[in-house]
Amino acid sequence: MRYALSYALMFGALLMFVASAPVIVTHSMGLSIRAFAVLQICGVAAFMLGATTAMRRVKQTGAAPLLRWGAWMQIASGVLMTMLAWQGDFGLAPLVVLWALFCSGLGVRGPSTMGGALQAAGEHAGKGAGLTMFLAFAAVALATMAAAPLLHFGLLPVAALLLALAAASKLLLR
Repeated sequence: MRYALSYALMFGALLMFVASAPVIVTHSMGLSIRAFAVLQICGVAAFMLGATTAMRRVKQTGAAPLLRWGAWMQIASGVLMTMLAWQGDFGLAPLVVLWALFCSGLGVRGPSTMGGALQAAGEHAGKGAGLTMFLAFAAVALATMAAAPLLHFGLLPVAALLLALAAASKLLLR
């Protein structure tokens, strides 16, 4: 359950931010929808880089260091994003860098977290996958519902929620 819940919170943070980012970028920051596209493209590229790196490293180190490394990357992203939002006036470039750090951390730890949930389910891996994805989409729904009424405040509540979800996700894994 710890792996499934950790994955769910990490996934909830990801999609809560993705759902909030168009409003933050276009309304709060006053940028075009193209800026949102740049943010997403860089996030996807960073995820792919993180996942590729993790695939090579897991053979050398095992999954545990990747789980820790990826979680700390996501927490660092959340802390720095919250600080950036608290500061107020910022451009797209710092947000892109911090979002890429979060997504890279997801790529590093995501497969190992899901793998841990499936391995823990043993011969019931299909049920484990179903439960993990149910929890993940429940986390997405709850996080997005929590963020939506706060979007008029800009990045700060979204960044703080991303940080809280990333930290809780990390705490579930020892």
